[in-house]
This record gives sequence, structure tokens and C-alpha cells, in this order.
Amino acid sequence: MRRQEIIDRIMERSRELTKSAAAHDYEHMLRVHALVRRIGKEENADMLVLEAAALMHDLGRAEESRDPDADHTRISAVLAEGILKEVGFPGDRIDDVLYAISVHRYKNQILPETKEARILQDADKLDALGAIGIMRCFSFGGAAGRLEYDPEDPLCRRKCVLEDNKYSVDHFYKKLFRLKESISTPTARAIAEEREKVMRWFLEELLKEIKGER
Repeated sequence: MRRQEIIDRIMERSRELTKSAAAHDYEHMLRVHALVRRIGKEENADMLVLEAAALMHDLGRAEESRDPDADHTRISAVLAEGILKEVGFPGDRIDDVLYAISVHRYKNQILPETKEARILQDADKLDALGAIGIMRCFSFGGAAGRLEYDPEDPLCRRKCVLEDNKYSVDHFYKKLFRLKESISTPTARAIAEEREKVMRWFLEELLKEIKGER
């Protein structure tokens, strides 16, 4: 089977299996897939392994939403293994795909050992930055019942403790602006810098509008 046929079949199965999960839906996996294609070519990665991992890395998110004790990376790897065997993926590269999926999660603080796993992890972080990152932050925050910002300190300039459980803007400073520090590939780091500029511009514009200056 040709490479593109394998990717197309994985994409189809991923779409069928992916259920709604705030900020981690099928569209998220498509965006990560687009990013790994860009980064992987620059970093000379195994594109078949990388694309397959990107298209299935969050298959277990819905299960984790139902059971907070579950780890979606492990569930995703189990589901991915079945799909890979089903679509005729090269057997000697299946473990590389499963490894990339199993270590991609930022929360687990794992530094991946393979290039493909590092790129997937970087691309997953990048989708939390830029215009997409702004959209996801407020979408997820609204679903969680958070306010958009603290009216007493909108851009967190006086706070000693960031309250991203209450305000979405606080999440920019508690987590999102720290993501760039943990990105490991040069290509992804350059993208992160540009996306962070968009976010900082947005916050400055937001503050002007709050004050009625814009």
C-alpha cells in the first residue's frame, strides 16, 4: 500500500473514533498534523511515523474526560496500535509511532528520545499558542465556567498568585507563555516565537479596549 493511502486510511479511522473533547478534538489533531508536516520536513524526520502519530495522538481524550484517573496517552497508543495493524502500517515502525504518542503529553514532563516524538510534542504545544491558542484558551475557559479576565488586574501585572482556575487570561501567564521554553526543535521554536508575539499583541489590545482607549 502506498504511503498516502496509509495516511488517508488512518485519517478516516481517526475521524470515526474521535469524539468531542474540549480543545482536543479531531480538528486539533488535523492542526497538529499540519504542523508536523512543516516541522518534520525541516528537521529531516520519518514523515510516515510522524504523520501517523499526529493523527492519533489524542484518540483517548474522550475516555480521559469521563475518567480523570485515566491517561489519554496510554489509551491513544492502544487504539492507535489497532488502527496501524488494520491499515497495513509497516510493522517495523509501529513501535516508533506508539512511542511518540505515549510521551507527547506536556503535563507528564517527558523529554522524548526520538526525533519524531520530540516534533510531535512540540507541535502539540504550538497548537496552544498564537491565534488558535487564544481561541482554545477562551473556549475551554468558558466551558469550565471561568471569567475572561480579572477586572482588578486584567494582564496579571500585580498578582502574586495566578488564578487560571478563575480567569482565562491568567492561564496565558501561568502556562502558555512558558511553553516556548520547553520546545526542543529549532523549527518549532521559531514558530513559537511568532505565535507568542500574536498573543502578547492581543493582550495589549484587550487591555486598551477594557480601558476604552481603543
